[in-house]
Amino acid sequence: MTIRFKLVLLMALAVVALALGACLYSQQVVERAITDAELATVRHDARLAMNMYRSELDVLLRQGREWASDPGVIAAADGGTTAFDNAAVDARLTEQKVDLVILVSDDGAVVESRSLARGADKGAVPDSVLDFIAKDSRLRVHHHADSTVKGLATLPSGVFLLVSLPVRPSDPGSLIRGALILGRNWEQAEFYRIAKDSGFSVFQQGVAGSLSPDFQEARERLRGGEDVYVKVLGTTSCAAYTLLDDIYD
Repeated sequence: MTIRFKLVLLMALAVVALALGACLYSQQVVERAITDAELATVRHDARLAMNMYRSELDVLLRQGREWASDPGVIAAADGGTTAFDNAAVDARLTEQKVDLVILVSDDGAVVESRSLARGADKGAVPDSVLDFIAKDSRLRVHHHADSTVKGLATLPSGVFLLVSLPVRPSDPGSLIRGALILGRNWEQAEFYRIAKDSGFSVFQQGVAGSLSPDFQEARERLRGGEDVYVKVLGTTSCAAYTLLDDIYD
């Protein structure tokens, strides 16, 4: 797997920078040099964010498994009814902090999709999400019962945590009837919210292609096996870098 299938997270004591794959958390330390204890705090916070990101993907998968074996969802995948066009379903998905749901039939065609973005009117899933899914058969077609796809997707309409898993009855040996895709907007993710509540700014950047010298250095250090790389950027700021898997990892 190449580095282009990764996102980098930069964290530093109070400015957070995220732009297409990299996040920077930085904070001004007024009129004094950064201490070792502050560097250790930055490193700890970077690991915390990385672990929280992975945990959120696992939660989305667990929620997806509950839906993927539901008889109503299976019937909808077969084309017999709709699964998500009612208030009770909307309430449940909103409670689970799911921002979009897409149901795919066993031939890979989208049969139902719904946006459930919190704080906004429910409506159509953004075209860029549907286009992305249409171009990637791994998200639409599962060949075995325990198949899953999960990770971050950077799209024109935003950055999403996505999971995809097969739709099938819970009985052993039952046939796969399609795929269920759940998504959460990056800005609605728990680790993003905690960063914002702590006064951080959040930007995102991809690690492929042209990068600034500090990003290039971080990319090489992380390629070398470090889970978090911390660097002092100046007398009043520092950053920590860590990789976040995208949808292709």
